[in-house]
Amino acid sequence: MVDLPHKGSERYSIAEEYDYNKEPFISLLHKCLSFLSTQDLSVLADDIQNYVLSPDQDPQKGALLKDYPCTWFVLQVFRESFRSFIKNHEGNGLISGGNLSMNQQTWCVDRVAQEYTDRMCQRINCYTARLNVELITALSTIEYESKSPQKERIAILPSISWMKKDGAIEFDSLERVVLEHSNLRALRKQLRTCGDGALAVWKDENDRVYKTVGIISGEIVKNLPYFEFKKRAEWYFIVPDLEGIDGRRVRYTKGIFTLPILNLEKAYETKLAALNIKETQRRRIRCILGGIQECEHGAILIIGQAKMIKTQASRLGSNKRGVLLKPKVSLIQKDEQLNKSVLKQFASVDGAIFLDYNGNCYAFGVILDGVAKYPGNNSRGSRYNSTKTFLEWIRKKRNYKSAVLGVVKSEDGMVDLFY
Repeated sequence: MVDLPHKGSERYSIAEEYDYNKEPFISLLHKCLSFLSTQDLSVLADDIQNYVLSPDQDPQKGALLKDYPCTWFVLQVFRESFRSFIKNHEGNGLISGGNLSMNQQTWCVDRVAQEYTDRMCQRINCYTARLNVELITALSTIEYESKSPQKERIAILPSISWMKKDGAIEFDSLERVVLEHSNLRALRKQLRTCGDGALAVWKDENDRVYKTVGIISGEIVKNLPYFEFKKRAEWYFIVPDLEGIDGRRVRYTKGIFTLPILNLEKAYETKLAALNIKETQRRRIRCILGGIQECEHGAILIIGQAKMIKTQASRLGSNKRGVLLKPKVSLIQKDEQLNKSVLKQFASVDGAIFLDYNGNCYAFGVILDGVAKYPGNNSRGSRYNSTKTFLEWIRKKRNYKSAVLGVVKSEDGMVDLFY
């Protein structure tokens, strides 16, 4: 682990040699941050930037790390990787005189990402007592009865004595499977039997290799470090915290290590507070944002003032680009509770749901249009990029001065807000 310098220290400090408040470092930093998460990091950009660029940031006091302590593990490794890249390439022609060659930015981001991934893999191996994380990734791709692992867990035991606890079922020694690639199918079969508990693994004291030793209950799991499979080629590494702090240390998805999915309610609340709408409308939007988490296949919401929403819904619907509703349908019931069943029905159809700030729905299944004049995000899908394009176009071309809010909920659980 790199020991970062502190103020007053006579040791070498990268921050003393490089001015991170000038180009190209800020622009390069934001480009590099994109691979840390599948969410829109703009909701946390200021906090993340301050943490990454400050060598003296106290991880116990930083706002980002106080609100989302599980991110410290990921961001610390990223900070080391980013600074190492800058240090190694300053003055070699790639970065010179505070300028970065524009045609080299993609290469720079790729190199930072590769160094970050290498460091992260080494760090996780330390946290998991050298349990091979590449094997965990391979296991996450193995199907059993046409299904990849989902919500199934592998827990790491510090000693075999944990199998004597209530809620533990121990395997006979002949049934123990060594954790190696040749045994992936046997491991997948045992993993399938765990239900709400976990497959327990332990490093054998005789041959010093990891083996499966049984099944443990959820009550035991919550006291142990474990891997949790989300879906094919996606998993979390979790270290439970007895004080109730989110223990997700890192997420692996789509071939890279990323930030864990965070509870961004406070960040979203800040965005909602900036909208020029009534408090009653703000409460209804909060209610809808909470409800889309139950839309398992994702959702797109376009929310704005009634006149604008009705106009755009009519324009797109009349051109066979969505289903118009006449009359409008209220998603908010009299007691200001969300009609979740209707929202889920509308979200089950590809396309966007058009709502006003009172929670009235004018159309669903709407295919968004617009002209792409601003950079998108190649790491994100069509929901994210089409919503971003539509909102940018609608503000510029149609010149709507009132606030327009776009909400994208991905299948993996992330929620992005555009306004």
